[in-house]
Amino acid sequence: AIKAAGWVLDHPGVLAAGERVASRTRALHPRKPPGPGARRWTESRDLPEMPAEPFRDWWKKNRT
Repeated sequence: AIKAAGWVLDHPGVLAAGERVASRTRALHPRKPPGPGARRWTESRDLPEMPAEPFRDWWKKNRT
């Protein structure tokens, strides 16, 4: 996983494409992480709400 992450981070186009796919599938992302360990962890913790728009889009609009 570390090797794959390093490769993606070394290729900005691949990273941007992955971010676009993740952004377009936001409604499909789980509200709670799967698995018994994660379920127990989130019983006492709330996951942050997803922002209305991806950071890259926000940055393009507000960086001036």
